Amino acid sequence: MIIRYYGYTTIPKTEGKRNMKNNQVKAMVKSYIRSLLVACSTLLAADNVDPKTYAIAAFAAFVAVSARYLDKSDTGFGSSKNV
Repeated sequence: MIIRYYGYTTIPKTEGKRNMKNNQVKAMVKSYIRSLLVACSTLLAADNVDPKTYAIAAFAAFVAVSARYLDKSDTGFGSSKNV
């Protein structure tokens, strides 16, 4: 999107970047919390009390949400093929 006025051409700073709205950020946080709860409850059901494995589960939950955000064909977090 290029804006033209008074003979000058300006390109907004958000051109080519992902614009995250507040509700999209909330959706990402909710998705991360759900992923984290599933990962930690699985470890708890397996009777695992090692804090290192819980940290790895938290990282795995983050990776799952990040992969969905970076996938351009998934429109769940506001991204699209045009971005």
